[in-house]
Amino acid sequence: MCVHQACYGIEKIPHGSWLCAPCEFGGPQFRPECVLCPNNSSSAGGVAGAMKATKNCRYWAHVSCALWIPEVGFGDTTKMEPIINLNKIPPAKWQLTCSLCKERRGCCLQCSEKKCHLAFHVTCAFKHNLEMRQQESGGGGARPATESSYSTAGGGGGLITLGDLSETPVLFKAYCLRHTKKRQQLR
Repeated sequence: MCVHQACYGIEKIPHGSWLCAPCEFGGPQFRPECVLCPNNSSSAGGVAGAMKATKNCRYWAHVSCALWIPEVGFGDTTKMEPIINLNKIPPAKWQLTCSLCKERRGCCLQCSEKKCHLAFHVTCAFKHNLEMRQQESGGGGARPATESSYSTAGGGGGLITLGDLSETPVLFKAYCLRHTKKRQQLR
């Protein structure tokens, strides 16, 4: 598995072999399920991505899912682990059905367009190329997000580094399929 050094919280590039968190925890045969979405690397066409665990390693989640779910964060934003605040996700978010995969597992985002409440999983959004933007909350311009466009985070709605090594408050905006298409037509 390839990961970006900062996205996965690797402070120093190791000499020799390196293991991702699941392999380090349970060996190469260990395939944890993401608590925030129903996708794994094979079911999502490789889009699902790298995973990290909660403090007790009871739950695992994709780093991208933890970044985009506003209530979730990381205990150490440099190491991007452990995943924290799963208990702060409102119960209603766990009950939403994804408009893309039609599954009611994990936790969904909802469209950022006013009055639209369509829900979707973070990994489903990336898989279906939905518009997902990071916008500086200080009035800066929005820019498209990719699974690897962030370099460190404090949770879905928290602080991320935008490449200049200074922490800038960033709002995460994600749009359903219909509003992604409408926004593309306006450009």
